[in-house]
Amino acid sequence: DAEKAATSPEEDEKASKASSEATAPQASPKKLGSSEFHHHVVPTEKSGAINVYVQGDLEEAHREKDNKCVFLTVHDIGSNHKEWETLIGHETFEEIKKRALVVHVDIPGQEDDAEDLPTDFHFPTMQNLGEDLVTILDQLRIKYCIGIGDGAGSNVIVRFGMMHVTRCLGVILLNPTTNKVTMMDNL
Repeated sequence: DAEKAATSPEEDEKASKASSEATAPQASPKKLGSSEFHHHVVPTEKSGAINVYVQGDLEEAHREKDNKCVFLTVHDIGSNHKEWETLIGHETFEEIKKRALVVHVDIPGQEDDAEDLPTDFHFPTMQNLGEDLVTILDQLRIKYCIGIGDGAGSNVIVRFGMMHVTRCLGVILLNPTTNKVTMMDNL
């Protein structure tokens, strides 16, 4: 009976791979315009299931982690990952795309053809979203990134960068929003 219970190394590897695939985020390639986005749904602790779109080859980024730069983007209110398509698809971005992977995060309710959120939906705060971005990196097995945020997404990226300094190499903020109170008012 012990001989029957023993498995070959190949069977062990298959079982291990199947187990890790069951816990990995779900992915489906999705062609949008001239850029290919690979869609993942990543469950997070505070923000719920987050739709993530990857541009580039994630497996290649894992193999060449020392030669690939990862950008993590968060869009502004009223838009989604498509906001970045013109920038990333522009001819001046071609050399960067060869050496980079771009991970786009859609804020809940902002994904393509999204239905209205239920009335009892507890929308995550900017702080919750910033804290949960590290879960996306973990699920996609990305060690660190450069955050890019636009508008309200800048607020989320700044919070992520401040809380996860070992995972965020830097931030690029486009149209960052601020409060009416300035720093001088606080002095």
